[in-house]
Amino acid sequence: MKLIVNKAKCWFTRPAFLIGWLLLLNGALRAQDSTAGGGTATRVKVKPVKNTFQSVWISDNQTVMVPVKGTMEMDIMHRFGTWNNGYQDFWGLFAPSNIRIGISYAPINKLNVGIGFTKTTAAVIPHATISSVSGPLWDGSLKYSLITQTKGKYPVSISYYVNASL
Repeated sequence: MKLIVNKAKCWFTRPAFLIGWLLLLNGALRAQDSTAGGGTATRVKVKPVKNTFQSVWISDNQTVMVPVKGTMEMDIMHRFGTWNNGYQDFWGLFAPSNIRIGISYAPINKLNVGIGFTKTTAAVIPHATISSVSGPLWDGSLKYSLITQTKGKYPVSISYYVNASL
């Protein structure tokens, strides 16, 4: 007597049996944690966020960024005149303007020291006369980073900035 095997049932049952067997094995497998069994956990050193801003300036305002130790930066700023004369001054482009040249240096981490001078024009400074503005305006500044943004520790950066001019 010859055994008759239904090929349609074999085609379906073999893969189903194999998949079921693999799923059952999956529940029996266990993995060992690297810290389990008395091993020492490695501590990841938390580092501050880098380059919150690309410079210590945004437009003509200070940012919270303090460059790393040994960084020197030179700034040239040009502020246009008032635009209320319209086409006569080409909306401030040809009006008297303020130009500042400054240099800053970070002698230690978290501290930035700067000095600069500004060519001032009486027409740009409100309520100023020619006699009250003579020569360049010298300025000095200090910026110290109190808190630096750090992932998982500090969500913001806080810096203290002070400046004076003569």
